[in-house]
Amino acid sequence: MNHQKLLKNAHIALIVAVIMLAVTVLFAYPMEALLPLPVLIGAHIGTLLAATGIKLAYVTRLYALKRLGLPVN
Repeated sequence: MNHQKLLKNAHIALIVAVIMLAVTVLFAYPMEALLPLPVLIGAHIGTLLAATGIKLAYVTRLYALKRLGLPVN
């Protein structure tokens, strides 16, 4: 397994998940009066999925760093 590639993919996944979280939070809360109910439901589900994605990407990042012998911080 190429741990350097795994680390790069974990960083990309972390960035995507953070952006997804920001977008879904914007849709779910400040814009709730402007959006129909199905979109709001999707935004709330997206918020949960994005938070899970952040956690999984971070754990993957820690694993790759440990396997590469780099400091885990």
